[in-house]
Amino acid sequence: MIVYVPDGTEEKSALARTKKLCIAAHQDDIELMALSVIGECRETGEPFSGVVVTDGASSPRTGRFAGVTDEEMVKLRIEEQKRAAEFGNYSALALLGYTSAEAKRDARDAVEGDIARLILDASPEEIYTHNPADRHATHVAVFCRTVAAIRSLPPGKRPKKLWGCEVWRSLDWLPDGVRTVVDSEKGTSLAPAMLNLFESQVEGGKRYDEAYIGRQHANATFSESHACDEHVCASNMLDMTVLVTDDRLSVTDFITDVIDLFRRETAAKLKELV
Repeated sequence: MIVYVPDGTEEKSALARTKKLCIAAHQDDIELMALSVIGECRETGEPFSGVVVTDGASSPRTGRFAGVTDEEMVKLRIEEQKRAAEFGNYSALALLGYTSAEAKRDARDAVEGDIARLILDASPEEIYTHNPADRHATHVAVFCRTVAAIRSLPPGKRPKKLWGCEVWRSLDWLPDGVRTVVDSEKGTSLAPAMLNLFESQVEGGKRYDEAYIGRQHANATFSESHACDEHVCASNMLDMTVLVTDDRLSVTDFITDVIDLFRRETAAKLKELV
């Protein structure tokens, strides 16, 4: 594990001052998930920290990065993530360096143990991570490892809020009573500079900078059909705090209950109109 502190504060102190923590699968996932939070924290001075679970070795690549080996890519992505932490004024950044296979299956206990220790050290009020309906299997694995890590802690050591964020699937499908819309204008204004720090991704074949900005504007406009836009830019989030407070609720039942609500609402609307 690498712990990087942009302002040079001692590691334990930098983690301990954290108020909001993002736990992500890959380098740049922190920014794609929680740029709205980063933007807000930069403005208010509230300490934000990030955790990246995997090494990012298997990311797609083209152009001048086409010939980069997996080992070289790991080093590139570490440096890119450190620059993003500097730009975003992160309190601390932890890079766990596991492979995707280890996060999914091969080192579950170790991953959960590392995340649990970081949560204890940081004691954040809120945690942001991937949502269980994400299309990317490694993202869902990190969600699962994060929930398990939180549940391994005594109730008094757990965060007050747990949020699921968008990356490889928009959350605009969530029913209105479940979906939380967060103003992301402060974060979106950072996107061109911050996401382009991940050169190996943006220049290597994935235009995350443009896609993120487009999603934020689309979220704001398509959030409500019968009212003027409340936000210029918006992120959709899923409140997953019940998974912190109720250990009996399985992660599968949690998300399938949400999907069933969506199914019932859709069926009821069609029943009225067909």
